[in-house]
Amino acid sequence: MIKYFVIVFMFLSFALINISVLHADDKELFGKFTEACDGGDLVGCFNLGVMYFEGDGVPVNRKKASELYEKSCIGGVVDGCYNLGGCYYNGDGVKVDRMKAVELFNKACVAGSPESCFEIGVMYAMGMDVPVDYKKAIGLYEKSCDGGYAGACFNLGVIYESNKGVAVDYKKSMKLYKKSCKTGFTASCNNLAIMYGTGEYFSADYDKALSLSKKSCDLKDAEGCEIYRLIQEEKDKEIVK
Repeated sequence: MIKYFVIVFMFLSFALINISVLHADDKELFGKFTEACDGGDLVGCFNLGVMYFEGDGVPVNRKKASELYEKSCIGGVVDGCYNLGGCYYNGDGVKVDRMKAVELFNKACVAGSPESCFEIGVMYAMGMDVPVDYKKAIGLYEKSCDGGYAGACFNLGVIYESNKGVAVDYKKSMKLYKKSCKTGFTASCNNLAIMYGTGEYFSADYDKALSLSKKSCDLKDAEGCEIYRLIQEEKDKEIVK
Protein backbone atom coordinates (compact mmCIF):
# COMPACT_ATOMS: atom_id res chain seq x y z
CA MET A 1 0.00 0.00 0.00
CA ILE A 2 1.32 3.44 -0.90
CA LYS A 3 1.97 5.54 2.19
CA TYR A 4 0.93 8.85 0.75
CA PHE A 5 -1.66 11.31 1.97
CA VAL A 6 -4.48 12.47 -0.24
CA ILE A 7 -3.89 16.05 -1.28
CA VAL A 8 -6.58 18.10 0.43
CA PHE A 9 -6.06 21.81 -0.08
CA MET A 10 -8.35 24.60 -1.12
CA PHE A 11 -7.64 26.31 -4.40
CA LEU A 12 -7.86 30.10 -4.25
CA SER A 13 -7.45 32.54 -7.09
CA PHE A 14 -8.28 36.16 -7.69
CA ALA A 15 -7.41 36.06 -11.36
CA LEU A 16 -8.34 38.58 -14.00
CA ILE A 17 -10.62 37.55 -16.82
CA ASN A 18 -9.98 39.09 -20.19
CA ILE A 19 -12.99 38.41 -22.38
CA SER A 20 -11.28 39.73 -25.49
CA VAL A 21 -8.27 38.03 -27.04
CA LEU A 22 -5.33 40.44 -26.85
CA HIS A 23 -3.17 38.91 -29.57
CA ALA A 24 -3.16 41.85 -31.99
CA ASP A 25 -0.94 44.90 -31.62
CA ASP A 26 -1.51 46.25 -28.10
CA LYS A 27 -1.38 49.91 -29.14
CA GLU A 28 -3.94 49.30 -31.87
CA LEU A 29 -6.22 47.49 -29.39
CA PHE A 30 -5.76 50.24 -26.84
CA GLY A 31 -7.00 52.76 -29.39
CA LYS A 32 -9.96 50.59 -30.34
CA PHE A 33 -10.98 49.93 -26.74
CA THR A 34 -10.60 53.61 -25.83
CA GLU A 35 -12.81 54.62 -28.74
CA ALA A 36 -15.33 51.93 -27.88
CA CYS A 37 -15.45 52.92 -24.21
CA ASP A 38 -15.80 56.62 -25.04
CA GLY A 39 -18.68 55.64 -27.30
CA GLY A 40 -20.51 53.85 -24.50
CA ASP A 41 -19.35 50.27 -25.16
CA LEU A 42 -18.94 48.96 -21.62
CA VAL A 43 -17.19 45.78 -22.71
CA GLY A 44 -14.64 48.09 -24.32
CA CYS A 45 -14.28 49.86 -20.96
CA PHE A 46 -13.72 46.52 -19.27
CA ASN A 47 -11.04 45.45 -21.73
CA LEU A 48 -9.38 48.84 -21.45
CA GLY A 49 -9.31 48.26 -17.71
CA VAL A 50 -7.55 44.93 -18.24
CA MET A 51 -4.91 46.67 -20.38
CA TYR A 52 -4.29 49.30 -17.70
CA PHE A 53 -4.16 46.64 -14.99
CA GLU A 54 -1.72 44.42 -16.86
CA GLY A 55 0.27 47.16 -18.58
CA ASP A 56 -0.51 45.83 -22.06
CA GLY A 57 0.35 48.60 -24.54
CA VAL A 58 0.08 51.22 -21.81
CA PRO A 59 1.83 51.89 -18.46
CA VAL A 60 0.33 50.01 -15.52
CA ASN A 61 -2.33 52.13 -13.81
CA ARG A 62 -4.34 50.09 -11.32
CA LYS A 63 -6.38 53.11 -10.21
CA LYS A 64 -7.52 53.74 -13.78
CA ALA A 65 -8.18 50.03 -14.20
CA SER A 66 -10.41 49.92 -11.11
CA GLU A 67 -12.35 52.96 -12.35
CA LEU A 68 -12.97 51.27 -15.70
CA TYR A 69 -13.98 48.03 -14.01
CA GLU A 70 -16.44 49.99 -11.88
CA LYS A 71 -17.90 51.70 -14.93
CA SER A 72 -18.35 48.38 -16.72
CA CYS A 73 -19.74 46.71 -13.60
CA ILE A 74 -22.37 49.42 -13.09
CA GLY A 75 -23.31 48.96 -16.74
CA GLY A 76 -23.87 45.22 -16.32
CA VAL A 77 -20.57 43.67 -17.41
CA VAL A 78 -20.30 40.78 -14.94
CA ASP A 79 -16.54 40.33 -15.34
CA GLY A 80 -16.10 44.01 -14.47
CA CYS A 81 -17.72 43.34 -11.10
CA TYR A 82 -15.51 40.29 -10.59
CA ASN A 83 -12.30 42.14 -11.41
CA LEU A 84 -13.34 45.12 -9.31
CA GLY A 85 -13.96 42.73 -6.41
CA GLY A 86 -10.41 41.46 -6.84
CA CYS A 87 -9.13 45.04 -6.76
CA TYR A 88 -10.92 45.73 -3.48
CA TYR A 89 -9.77 42.43 -2.01
CA ASN A 90 -6.11 43.01 -2.85
CA GLY A 91 -5.98 46.80 -2.70
CA ASP A 92 -5.15 47.26 -6.38
CA GLY A 93 -5.89 50.88 -7.29
CA VAL A 94 -8.30 51.22 -4.37
CA LYS A 95 -8.10 50.89 -0.59
CA VAL A 96 -8.52 47.34 0.67
CA ASP A 97 -12.19 46.76 1.48
CA ARG A 98 -12.95 43.07 1.90
CA MET A 99 -16.65 43.60 2.54
CA LYS A 100 -16.92 45.60 -0.68
CA ALA A 101 -15.12 42.73 -2.41
CA VAL A 102 -17.67 40.23 -1.03
CA GLU A 103 -20.50 42.48 -2.19
CA LEU A 104 -19.08 42.65 -5.71
CA PHE A 105 -18.34 38.93 -5.87
CA ASN A 106 -21.88 38.23 -4.72
CA LYS A 107 -23.28 40.54 -7.38
CA ALA A 108 -21.24 38.82 -10.09
CA CYS A 109 -22.09 35.34 -8.76
CA VAL A 110 -25.82 36.04 -8.89
CA ALA A 111 -25.35 37.34 -12.44
CA GLY A 112 -23.76 34.04 -13.47
CA SER A 113 -20.00 34.35 -12.89
CA PRO A 114 -18.72 30.92 -11.73
CA GLU A 115 -15.36 32.49 -10.79
CA SER A 116 -17.08 34.90 -8.41
CA CYS A 117 -19.14 32.13 -6.81
CA PHE A 118 -15.90 30.25 -6.29
CA GLU A 119 -14.16 33.20 -4.62
CA ILE A 120 -16.94 33.68 -2.09
CA GLY A 121 -17.09 29.94 -1.54
CA VAL A 122 -13.40 29.91 -0.59
CA MET A 123 -13.94 32.83 1.77
CA TYR A 124 -16.77 31.02 3.59
CA ALA A 125 -14.91 27.70 3.65
CA MET A 126 -11.73 29.26 5.05
CA GLY A 127 -13.29 31.97 7.23
CA MET A 128 -11.52 34.70 5.26
CA ASP A 129 -13.12 38.00 6.35
CA VAL A 130 -16.45 36.21 6.85
CA PRO A 131 -17.54 33.60 9.41
CA VAL A 132 -16.83 29.99 8.45
CA ASP A 133 -19.98 28.58 6.85
CA TYR A 134 -19.52 25.29 5.02
CA LYS A 135 -23.17 25.15 4.01
CA LYS A 136 -22.81 28.43 2.11
CA ALA A 137 -19.43 27.39 0.75
CA ILE A 138 -20.85 24.12 -0.60
CA GLY A 139 -23.76 25.87 -2.29
CA LEU A 140 -21.42 28.38 -3.92
CA TYR A 141 -18.95 25.70 -5.01
CA GLU A 142 -21.80 23.68 -6.53
CA LYS A 143 -23.00 26.70 -8.51
CA SER A 144 -19.46 27.44 -9.66
CA CYS A 145 -18.71 23.81 -10.54
CA ASP A 146 -21.97 23.54 -12.50
CA GLY A 147 -20.82 26.66 -14.33
CA GLY A 148 -17.67 24.88 -15.45
CA TYR A 149 -15.10 26.21 -12.97
CA ALA A 150 -12.72 23.31 -12.33
CA GLY A 151 -11.26 24.72 -9.09
CA ALA A 152 -14.71 24.70 -7.51
CA CYS A 153 -15.27 21.07 -8.48
CA PHE A 154 -11.94 20.23 -6.87
CA ASN A 155 -12.70 22.11 -3.64
CA LEU A 156 -16.11 20.48 -3.45
CA GLY A 157 -14.45 17.10 -3.88
CA VAL A 158 -12.10 17.92 -0.99
CA ILE A 159 -15.06 18.84 1.22
CA TYR A 160 -16.78 15.53 0.51
CA GLU A 161 -13.60 13.76 1.59
CA SER A 162 -13.06 15.78 4.76
CA ASN A 163 -16.41 15.59 6.62
CA LYS A 164 -16.83 19.37 6.81
CA GLY A 165 -20.38 20.63 6.46
CA VAL A 166 -21.51 17.48 4.67
CA ALA A 167 -21.36 13.73 5.21
CA VAL A 168 -18.29 12.00 3.78
CA ASP A 169 -19.07 10.66 0.32
CA TYR A 170 -16.01 9.26 -1.47
CA LYS A 171 -17.97 8.32 -4.58
CA LYS A 172 -19.20 11.88 -4.98
CA SER A 173 -15.72 13.18 -4.27
CA MET A 174 -14.31 10.94 -6.99
CA LYS A 175 -17.00 12.06 -9.46
CA LEU A 176 -16.11 15.70 -8.83
CA TYR A 177 -12.38 15.04 -9.23
CA LYS A 178 -13.06 13.24 -12.52
CA LYS A 179 -15.04 16.22 -13.83
CA SER A 180 -12.29 18.63 -12.87
CA CYS A 181 -9.46 16.39 -14.07
CA LYS A 182 -10.99 16.23 -17.56
CA THR A 183 -10.37 19.98 -17.90
CA GLY A 184 -6.68 19.54 -17.05
CA PHE A 185 -6.95 20.61 -13.41
CA THR A 186 -3.97 18.61 -12.16
CA ALA A 187 -4.77 18.67 -8.43
CA SER A 188 -7.92 16.67 -9.17
CA CYS A 189 -6.00 14.22 -11.35
CA ASN A 190 -3.53 13.77 -8.49
CA ASN A 191 -6.22 13.09 -5.91
CA LEU A 192 -7.87 10.57 -8.22
CA ALA A 193 -4.53 8.88 -8.84
CA ILE A 194 -3.98 8.51 -5.10
CA MET A 195 -7.50 7.15 -4.60
CA TYR A 196 -6.93 4.49 -7.26
CA GLY A 197 -3.33 3.85 -6.19
CA THR A 198 -3.94 3.33 -2.48
CA GLY A 199 -7.15 1.35 -2.71
CA GLU A 200 -8.12 3.00 0.57
CA TYR A 201 -11.69 3.76 -0.48
CA PHE A 202 -12.10 1.49 -3.52
CA SER A 203 -10.27 -1.45 -5.06
CA ALA A 204 -6.77 -0.42 -6.13
CA ASP A 205 -6.24 0.10 -9.85
CA TYR A 206 -2.60 0.86 -10.57
CA ASP A 207 -3.12 1.33 -14.29
CA LYS A 208 -5.75 4.04 -13.78
CA ALA A 209 -3.61 5.64 -11.09
CA LEU A 210 -0.58 5.71 -13.39
CA SER A 211 -2.60 7.10 -16.29
CA LEU A 212 -3.98 9.92 -14.14
CA SER A 213 -0.69 10.86 -12.52
CA LYS A 214 1.06 10.73 -15.90
CA LYS A 215 -1.51 13.16 -17.28
CA SER A 216 -0.75 15.51 -14.42
CA CYS A 217 3.00 15.04 -14.83
CA ASP A 218 2.76 15.69 -18.58
CA LEU A 219 1.08 19.00 -17.68
CA LYS A 220 4.25 19.94 -15.75
CA ASP A 221 2.80 19.24 -12.30
CA ALA A 222 5.70 18.15 -10.07
CA GLU A 223 3.33 16.54 -7.55
CA GLY A 224 1.86 14.42 -10.31
CA CYS A 225 5.31 13.25 -11.36
CA GLU A 226 6.12 12.24 -7.79
CA ILE A 227 2.82 10.40 -7.41
CA TYR A 228 3.49 8.57 -10.69
CA ARG A 229 6.91 7.49 -9.40
CA LEU A 230 5.50 6.19 -6.11
CA ILE A 231 2.64 4.30 -7.76
CA GLN A 232 4.99 2.73 -10.30
CA GLU A 233 7.22 1.56 -7.45
CA GLU A 234 4.22 0.07 -5.67
CA LYS A 235 3.03 -1.68 -8.82
CA ASP A 236 6.51 -3.14 -9.39
CA LYS A 237 6.51 -4.53 -5.85
CA GLU A 238 3.16 -6.20 -6.45
CA ILE A 239 4.49 -7.78 -9.66
CA VAL A 240 7.49 -9.20 -7.79
CA LYS A 241 5.16 -10.76 -5.23
